[in-house]
Amino acid sequence: MGFLDMFKRREEEPDNSALHSMKSSIKNAHTYISKFLDGTKEFQAARRHEEQYNNIKQRLVEMKIFLVEANTLVDKKIKNDITYQSDRLKNTEQLKKAIEMIIKELRDDNSEKDSGVIKFLETEMWNDDRKKRGFPTPQNHELLIHSLDDARVALKDLSFNLDGYNLQTTNPA
Repeated sequence: MGFLDMFKRREEEPDNSALHSMKSSIKNAHTYISKFLDGTKEFQAARRHEEQYNNIKQRLVEMKIFLVEANTLVDKKIKNDITYQSDRLKNTEQLKKAIEMIIKELRDDNSEKDSGVIKFLETEMWNDDRKKRGFPTPQNHELLIHSLDDARVALKDLSFNLDGYNLQTTNPA
């Protein structure tokens, strides 16, 4: 009966593919945000934008810290470890809500007004008009904006995987 027991055990094991996809998305988002922050290390914003720009950088650093916590939560879920303790993240439902907020903070597609970090950088700081008027812009500002957009796409993928995982865990087959 060893042969059939192998199939039975395999059916009883939880499917961790969604968790592994989440881990990959978290890693990608973290990498893209890191690329942006590394690419702007030497950049000094104009005085009128300096405070806003420093706030943006601080928010991005906080996002990176949050993604490390999210990665730890997903690791604990993969290992089926119930001893995870965090002040911010208790479960995947909370992670989903937080990820949605981060996506909107980067760029809110549903908003009528220009909102989000990406939109602010594109329209207020690094647009062609500002560049012509002598405002400082990084040489690779398009690539930096693209890095933040890629982080947003990775976070949307994470959100999608969280939806599937939360649905799977609340309604097991």
